[in-house]
Amino acid sequence: EAKNTAIMEEREVTILTYNARGLSRELLTLIDLTARQRIDIIAVQEVNTRVDVIDLNIPGYSLFVIPSTIW
Repeated sequence: EAKNTAIMEEREVTILTYNARGLSRELLTLIDLTARQRIDIIAVQEVNTRVDVIDLNIPGYSLFVIPSTIW
């Protein structure tokens, strides 16, 4: 009788946190880093652009935007 057992594989997760200080001028650097390193999660701060103009397309990654609020 087969049992429904979940098998989890344990592995390291690599997270890159990147302070861009303006995404447009740092985008090529970010793409280069992802091409040279095995990075699972990328967190980019200080993008300094409007959410509606972000065009961040890095192969193999999904984009989730959490806009900051200017008071």
